Amino acid sequence: MLRRRLIPVLFTLVAVSVSFSTSLAKVSAADPAGTYRWTHDEGGETVKNALVINYDGKQVTGVYKGRIEKSIEAAKLDGDKLTFKFNAEYQGIKMEVKFDASVKSDELDGKVLITADGQTQEYPWNAKRTLESEDVLGTWNIKITTDDGRTVEPEIKVTKDGNNLKGSYRTKGIEKEFEARDLKVVDQQLTFTVAGEANNTSFTVKYAGRPRGDKMSGKVDYDLNGNTGSIDFEATRP
Repeated sequence: MLRRRLIPVLFTLVAVSVSFSTSLAKVSAADPAGTYRWTHDEGGETVKNALVINYDGKQVTGVYKGRIEKSIEAAKLDGDKLTFKFNAEYQGIKMEVKFDASVKSDELDGKVLITADGQTQEYPWNAKRTLESEDVLGTWNIKITTDDGRTVEPEIKVTKDGNNLKGSYRTKGIEKEFEARDLKVVDQQLTFTVAGEANNTSFTVKYAGRPRGDKMSGKVDYDLNGNTGSIDFEATRP
């Protein structure tokens, strides 16, 4: 009886969007940051699920969203093992839900354990890391450090117009706002181009970055009055 009741509850809860927030750190092989998606069948209906993770190697916090929304507790990354839990109540049934997974390249693979009425049920869980247009919306604060130690801090605000991404781009110290063109999500990267003239300088910059949760890193190719090159950048989303 418990199993029949908890299976639909599990997949109702596993319609997830978890947000783990921490400070920026170097990406490692076991870094779980990013957006993970998977589907399950619920009474003949295919339900889409998503899990958004931010991680810096020190602290993990998050929010679990489905037909209910709960903050996660006891979140921890130990090597390649990611664990967290939360308590919930569904149709009068109080339960504890635990996730235990291994970080494997672009997937999370493990199990979910649901305890209710003194009984625990275990279910397999697998989610793939993906990137879709809704994952990149918002304002990204970009930081570029040049070889001579100078810091440039532009920002881009990404919005959606129908099926298309749009962007407005500005840099500290320059009042003018520029349109970001050709915004695309391709191969788990956000790419866009900004071109114009500012402070008597004609410029074209082409960004290609990999967003992982609320952090992004990548490269920007630039052409400044005919001087060309490539440089790394990092970005965060408040």
